[in-house]
Amino acid sequence: PNVFTDGSYLHPGHAAAFATYGAWEPGRSPASFTDEEADFTRTVQLDTKWSIDGVLTAGAIPGVYSSSTRAELASVIAALPKPGPLHFALDNAAVVQGMHAIISGRTTSKRPWALRPDGDLWSIAERAVAIRGSNSLAVQWTKGHASVNHILEGVSSERNAIGNGMADTAADHGHEVANHAEAQRVLSHFARTQVAYE
Repeated sequence: PNVFTDGSYLHPGHAAAFATYGAWEPGRSPASFTDEEADFTRTVQLDTKWSIDGVLTAGAIPGVYSSSTRAELASVIAALPKPGPLHFALDNAAVVQGMHAIISGRTTSKRPWALRPDGDLWSIAERAVAIRGSNSLAVQWTKGHASVNHILEGVSSERNAIGNGMADTAADHGHEVANHAEAQRVLSHFARTQVAYE
């Protein structure tokens, strides 16, 4: 894989729900980040003492209708404008299966996208794949939050475990790069208050 994507969903089940998404492209130079990519994501600059080989990007989907699956799908959609062939690795099996169906041209339902769960985003993904060309895409599932034992047992490779962790880190910064940091701080406060009250 040359792009790892992930989503994050904060405060599920509450009006303060907030979804973010992120991606990591190992080995890519931050200077190669294009204007087309900036339509959906921003680069993430981590405050660490170690350097990161590649580009971290993130974005957000605020609102009560966000979900974990929507965040995962948004991470793929946001990565589709990237230049060159893309081989995605992500930990959401439903999104992997849906993208396989779109890439192969065999969606499994006769219902229009508007009548399906998350159909608004699936229709965007389908159009983006059609514009880009399905022959330049590959998608695979990888174990999320893989431990050393998962790597030793062959459930995940070391590269995929690192890649998924980096994409997860990028997703955790989605509210910051989308200029929703203050809103997220307030939403987190109210979500904690609501949980305490319940």
